[in-house]
Amino acid sequence: MTFNHLEYTIPSEHHTLRNDSKPDIKIAFFDVDGTLRSFKEHIISQETKDAIRELRQNGIKVIVATGRQYFQLAGMTDGMEWDGYILSNGQHCLLEGADVRKQFINSEDVARFVEIGKTKEYVIRYALEDKFYVNMLTEKMIMEFNAAIVEAPTGVDLDEININRLLQLSVDVHEEEEHALMHNMRYSTIVRWHPDMVDIIPIDGGKGVGVQSILDALGMDARNAIAFGDGGNDVSMFETVGIGVAMGNGDAKAKGAADYITQHVDEHGLVNGLRHFQLI
Repeated sequence: MTFNHLEYTIPSEHHTLRNDSKPDIKIAFFDVDGTLRSFKEHIISQETKDAIRELRQNGIKVIVATGRQYFQLAGMTDGMEWDGYILSNGQHCLLEGADVRKQFINSEDVARFVEIGKTKEYVIRYALEDKFYVNMLTEKMIMEFNAAIVEAPTGVDLDEININRLLQLSVDVHEEEEHALMHNMRYSTIVRWHPDMVDIIPIDGGKGVGVQSILDALGMDARNAIAFGDGGNDVSMFETVGIGVAMGNGDAKAKGAADYITQHVDEHGLVNGLRHFQLI
């Protein structure tokens, strides 16, 4: 059953989706920051961990779908079991420990971003599969890595970066500066997940592509998939699955693309969303 009709309830801020019968969901995709993990508490709550465990017990496959790399997740997801991972916004996808997709940013664009990084005009993180490079280490960045339980990288010579193996870049940039940043970048695009930060990925990449690669590997139909997210980088994921659920704390693009809007991540939003569709 597909859910493509929205009813709006007033004054509640979230949509009420017609839910006359339990949807036939076989797989669920979850963004991390702002969805599984609170921006306020910087943890995945025990309630959320229990809900993911119950989903798996109910025979539903559970997949992380994040802009982060695998090595960044260990401290956040301790004690949780996942069937697969969509990493770097869809550029690296794993199913039961095996790669099903890996796509790198075009080396010409990476070389341009290396040169931009040397100017120190923007704070840039260069993400390979197993480590980060940064063009400068700020106090804000150290706080971010500490909150994510990830060791902050040390400064490096950007010329050491293997420009052929970069999965993603993350840049501190406001929306009005995006055009200048991406000038002459022919093969890359921006996905925003935070008011102050964007991720840069291949122009034909994204979480939606990652979701489809997982579905294809499992022989599953997108109509049997549900996804939860809160940012602009989750829009393509919502457009790919049968049901897209935006968090109450989500941005306007995520909410606009979603079939249902649940409560804030700090107000049991993920668990309530799963209960709404009778999945737990």
